[in-house]
Amino acid sequence: MNYKKVTALLCASLLALSLCACGQSNSSNNTDSAVSQAGSDTESDSTDTLSNSSLSDEIDMFTERDLDGTYDSTEASTIYLEDGASTSDSGNVTISGDVITIMGKGVYVLSGTLSNGQIIVDADKEKVQLVLDNANITNTSSAAIYVKQADKVFITLPDGSSNSVATTDEFIAIDDNNIDATIFSKDDLTLNGSGSLNVECEAGHGVVSKDDLVITAGAYTITSASHALSGKDSVRIADGTFTLISGKDGIHSENSDETETSDTSEKGFIYIEEGTFNITSTSDGMDASSTLQIDGGTYAIATDDDGIHSDSDLIINGGDICISQSYEGLEGKTITLNGGNINLVASDDGLNAAGGADASGFGFGFGGGGMDYSSDNQIVINGGQLSINAAGDGIDSNGDLTINGGIIYVDGPTSGGDAPVDWAGNGVINGGTVIAVGSSGMAETVSSDSTQGAMLVTFASSLTGEITLSDSDGNVLLSYNATKAFNCVLLSCADIKQGATYTLTCDSETTTIEMTTLVYGEGGGKGGFGGHGNKDGSMGAGRDGFFGGKGNRNGQSDDQIPEGTEPPADGAMPPMPGEPDSSTKEMPLL
Repeated sequence: MNYKKVTALLCASLLALSLCACGQSNSSNNTDSAVSQAGSDTESDSTDTLSNSSLSDEIDMFTERDLDGTYDSTEASTIYLEDGASTSDSGNVTISGDVITIMGKGVYVLSGTLSNGQIIVDADKEKVQLVLDNANITNTSSAAIYVKQADKVFITLPDGSSNSVATTDEFIAIDDNNIDATIFSKDDLTLNGSGSLNVECEAGHGVVSKDDLVITAGAYTITSASHALSGKDSVRIADGTFTLISGKDGIHSENSDETETSDTSEKGFIYIEEGTFNITSTSDGMDASSTLQIDGGTYAIATDDDGIHSDSDLIINGGDICISQSYEGLEGKTITLNGGNINLVASDDGLNAAGGADASGFGFGFGGGGMDYSSDNQIVINGGQLSINAAGDGIDSNGDLTINGGIIYVDGPTSGGDAPVDWAGNGVINGGTVIAVGSSGMAETVSSDSTQGAMLVTFASSLTGEITLSDSDGNVLLSYNATKAFNCVLLSCADIKQGATYTLTCDSETTTIEMTTLVYGEGGGKGGFGGHGNKDGSMGAGRDGFFGGKGNRNGQSDDQIPEGTEPPADGAMPPMPGEPDSSTKEMPLL
């Protein structure tokens, strides 16, 4: 979220009060895969101990049976679906009208159509495999497939099969469970096979597991009023093709049940190895209450909220990710980019490392950027290619920002209250290529701790178009065609060296830059007023200020304290810019 905008509004309110009182892979053949294929279905299918760094380093994500997606037809029972006339050859199946209940382990092949019926799995702690072989099941007021009790259920889509399930109206309770999805499971649920499944839910979720939801293959089209795919403990996807249209999140995992004996910080994660995803959602494209890790796949995401969101660690190791519409493109408590090709458009921040959940608290203080600093937040970019078009900050960390590699393009804000690249702690560049353009109002250059050359150049007028950086021999080191107007450019690459001279051409402006230090910066910064606000509202450390120089705790720029003027006592509230005489009791303009 854009905490600086919110902070400005909060400052104004509090002052008023004071004054008035895009591929698929066969993971089983990939010996280097981060996903362990070891183990059989006799092993535990539950979540293993999880570190906060990399999901696939700690967890055997998929069992052999998860990945198999086949069945032995010689050992399978059949269930033929027909309104008022369904039949089965299994003694473990009971039929009451159009409600079919499976009460024992085994493989069951379902075909036919129910216009208002239900499949119930009530098999104690047994494993059950439902093979949907051109099955079509509709229920007007409950789940089409309801796993009431089982150890684990596999829904398999045979090659060439086309299947559909739907809930067409509001849900009506049939027992003590809160059934709210067209496919609803109280226990572990796996979807596999190479066929297709269409899921529609008029008033709830598409597919829900109250334990782990695993999908290893298949083609899925899901249209739902709420989440399309939801797993309480986890959502794990090895492969598949997904078209998700949801009234809430496209893919969702959340476990905040404090009554559970296990550590819920290990639950609520999303892991994706491969797949093709087309997600249109009213809320987040993906949302995890714990770690969210993407190792590959192709993604087209359009959402009214965040494209990809984690309340904890967001880790992207690969994949082609296009977020064409979002409030914030990528958001997490921490964001780590190790690879991938990411293109995103955001109406606020492109990348945002904030306090985890959307509603994280923030404080404010005077003396720097007014941003809520937390050492728990960080953005680390080690590789990949990242292209950002953001109306707010292009990259925004409420903690530290470290760029070690990758190729980064930012078309950032035109508003003076945002910056192409922004951080609340320490910002360093140690490698990679960075071209970030936007407004200079809140811009600052990176820290002198950086080990790769970087320069921040600002201009008095607004520019557009081509940006070119050349060395003293005329060799072009960097070039970029900006898509927005800008008056600030942040550049870094391995060829920028201390002691060298460079020529920067932006539109019709040409600037000569002498790198007397490894990090060159001119203009702005974020001092002036507003320090790092702490969550308790106490004053934090100052930062570089948009009124020039280095901001300090006392709300003034170290480089611009008038000669002979003592700063206010530490912790005192300084005058705001434009503050009137106290007798007027009028509100200053921010």
